[in-house]
Amino acid sequence: MAGQYAKFRGKLPAFEPDSNYQQKVDATRNLFSSLESTQALAKQLVKEKELKDKYEEKLKIQNLRIEALSAMLVNRFEDEAIEKVELRGGISVYLNDGIYPSVQSRDELFAWIKKTRQPELLSVHYQTLKGLCGDLLKEGKAAPPGVQIFLKTQARVRRPGNGDDSE
Repeated sequence: MAGQYAKFRGKLPAFEPDSNYQQKVDATRNLFSSLESTQALAKQLVKEKELKDKYEEKLKIQNLRIEALSAMLVNRFEDEAIEKVELRGGISVYLNDGIYPSVQSRDELFAWIKKTRQPELLSVHYQTLKGLCGDLLKEGKAAPPGVQIFLKTQARVRRPGNGDDSE
C-alpha cells in the first residue's frame, strides 16, 4: 500500500537526519544484522514498536506520578513558606513558575497583531506567543487581546553539574 507521497520517491531529495543521530542509527543497525529475510526484519520492527508502546504507556504513568508529587510539593512549599529543599549529593528541589498562554479568540489576536504592526506574528507559533506574552508581563503590560495567560507552578530538581531538569 503506497502512501500519498510515494510518487515523489526519487524526485525529491531524501530527508537526512542530523549526522550525530544518523551515526547512532547506523550503529544500531548492527543489532539486527543477523536478520536476513525481509519477513524477519518486519517481525522485529513490530516487536520494537510494541515495546516502544509499552514504554510510552509506562512513561505516561510516570509523568502522572511526577505531576502529582510536584503539585503536593507546591502546596507544601507554600504552606511552609519555603523556597527550596536541599537533599544529599547537592540536589535541590525548588519551585518554578512558567506561563502558558492560550488563544481564546484568534480574531481579536490577529486584529491586535495588525493594529500593532507586527505582521511577523501572523503565523505565530506557540513558543513565539509564549515569549511575547512573557515579555509583555515583565513590562507590566496586559496580554494581547484574545489571549489568556495561565501560570503553572511546578517543583523542579536541580542536580550538581547538570543544571535544571527539563520537567
